[in-house]
Amino acid sequence: ACTSGPESVIDRARDAAQWCLGVWLSQLQGNEKLRHCDLGGLASKIDEKRVLLRNSAQLIARLHARAKPNEQDRHGLRPVQEADAECALVAVGLLLHEISWES
Repeated sequence: ACTSGPESVIDRARDAAQWCLGVWLSQLQGNEKLRHCDLGGLASKIDEKRVLLRNSAQLIARLHARAKPNEQDRHGLRPVQEADAECALVAVGLLLHEISWES
């Protein structure tokens, strides 16, 4: 069996969230350029009334940054763990639910 470490899971969660939000926002706002924005930039473009969606995107973005050793060193943060990866996955699920893309 092949398993991925928490950093890899968080990276893939960020990729999925970035793509989904980019497509969703570009359709909503009629701006194809939004498909190429980073997750933090996309989160800032979400209407403030959509608190869960905005916070889910921001959480995933922060976990992604936190997984980088230079961020850990600069801010005195602990390394990411399995629980952080699980949180990122749940946040992607919530994000999908909030944009009505869940199956």
